[in-house]
Amino acid sequence: MVINKTGDRPSIGIDTGTAYSSVAVWQKDRVEILPNKFGNLLTPSYVAFTDTEVLVGEAAADQLLRNAKNTVFGITRLIGRKFSDPQVQESILHYPFEVVCSPDDKPQVVVQFRGETRVFQPVEILAILLSEMRGIVENYTGKEAKSAVVIVPAYFSYSQRQAVKDAGTIAGLTVMRMICRSTAASMAHGLDKKGPERKVLVVDLGGGTLDMSVVAFEESNFEVLGTAGDVNLGGDDFDRRLVDYCVAEFKKAHDRDLRTNPRAMLRLRKACERAKRVLSISTETTVELEALYDGIDFHPTITRTQFKSLCADLFDRILWSLQQVLSDANLIKDNIHDVVHVGGSTRIPKVKKLLAEFFNGKSLSRVIEGAAVFGAAHLAATLCSEPSPKLDNYLLLDVAPLSLGVEVDGTISTVMIPRSTAVPTKKTETFSTSQDNQSNVHIQVFEGEGWRIGSNPILHEFKLDGIPPLPCGQGKIDITFDVDANDILHVSATEQSMGIAKTVRIVAGCLPPSEIERMRTEAEHFKYLSERNRLRVEARNALETSAYSLRTAAAERITELRQAIEEAKAIEEISEETLRWLEANESAKNEDLHLKQREVAAALSSLRN
Repeated sequence: MVINKTGDRPSIGIDTGTAYSSVAVWQKDRVEILPNKFGNLLTPSYVAFTDTEVLVGEAAADQLLRNAKNTVFGITRLIGRKFSDPQVQESILHYPFEVVCSPDDKPQVVVQFRGETRVFQPVEILAILLSEMRGIVENYTGKEAKSAVVIVPAYFSYSQRQAVKDAGTIAGLTVMRMICRSTAASMAHGLDKKGPERKVLVVDLGGGTLDMSVVAFEESNFEVLGTAGDVNLGGDDFDRRLVDYCVAEFKKAHDRDLRTNPRAMLRLRKACERAKRVLSISTETTVELEALYDGIDFHPTITRTQFKSLCADLFDRILWSLQQVLSDANLIKDNIHDVVHVGGSTRIPKVKKLLAEFFNGKSLSRVIEGAAVFGAAHLAATLCSEPSPKLDNYLLLDVAPLSLGVEVDGTISTVMIPRSTAVPTKKTETFSTSQDNQSNVHIQVFEGEGWRIGSNPILHEFKLDGIPPLPCGQGKIDITFDVDANDILHVSATEQSMGIAKTVRIVAGCLPPSEIERMRTEAEHFKYLSERNRLRVEARNALETSAYSLRTAAAERITELRQAIEEAKAIEEISEETLRWLEANESAKNEDLHLKQREVAAALSSLRN
């Protein structure tokens, strides 16, 4: 398909979730959630590497069992993190593909691709998913997509968000804004709401993350009052509890460790995922697995009560996040008008019961499937100033997901911008020198909620030099944190007496431009290989279809010819029989001759036709 690269460009929202990805576009004064080439609105967040190409989505997920070591999924749990992060270590225990540590303590994925061992950063895998979503839009609209609003988990750190931006750049997209999944879903819920202000809590429990937002709606204004969540709590974690239970039961019954057999584990995970869904509508289910290991059939029965017991601490973590989001929003339960749940894992009966009981029996609402990506596309249209009366006077005020602070010369950590502060925002604090005749100060910018020095991730550090010699405590330095609507942080330090200043733009974890360009070029090559293979497969399929059509046509013609030959033989027999009759009937009557003439004429007519 030819893509128009000069006309208007579509406003799009993208959600690359742990389990599934989706994309929506604003056109004709409304949001459309777009189907992929298989007609599905949700695309599995899987990327597979083969001997010939890179597969994405259903094509990748469908070959997982036979190509497990080269099929990558759950990438949002690796992106923007350090390899030594305990959560990364926990995640890689459950992956069939190999994850190794880079020299700078970053996780890297190792696969076999086109006969070679290749190492990819998580940002490259995410870029492939983003590129796939971009392709869906371009194929649907015929227009080039260059920018998007991208959904991220609520508690994604600054480094993780920067990694998402880098992935967008590699995929040929400018990430205009990142928005929390639950906040985006709240927009879909509140766009058509009119009247006085209502405070809504949106709980999004998806495949890999838990996101919560308290949003105040008033006409077309959306103000986020607080966000909370857990980037390591989702449907996958509930699945793992069932998997762990089944592994233990199999070990107890057969004295064999399923974890030593990757194929058996993949089959078990799929079966446990199905069992979890069945338990949402039934009180009991049986995991049916034939010849799971060494020819042994495995049919454990699991009740809903057992499931609740296995996942008790996960439900407690949901409760903790509920309390946290209300605290951040400075609200109590009674201040919430509506509770909205979204995400496949909120269908778990215990989750719905937990939410209802926490809010004293309040009825729950559910928004449309794809609500988050719907809201993201709507925001994208607003940011792109799409000409539409439906976007007039529309405003979204978001919040900082994590606290931002500073340490000066190793002193006590000072929080400059607390978590859930409305953004954009700006804050200045004054600090004093800690020594006589101090000529510089060492400034560390951190992110997180730890109160001890060194307990939070350092985003950036720099020195302000040239401070005039003054007694201890008399040198004054103003430090300013400035966060804009695009989550870009600028930190400035200014010495008061002489105005010596330094400003830095925080780009934690940002890849060098040369590295991004290398990855972008490689991603384009992967896309070219996949497209070339797609065209080859299509040409092969077309040729095969033509060959089968030709075979069918030939067979039909042969049948027709055989029938014609049989008919001709029958007619030939009529002619021979007539000649024999004439020899035997020299004195035949006139009427008999005419009768025979009609028979021969009829045979001749049928032969000519």
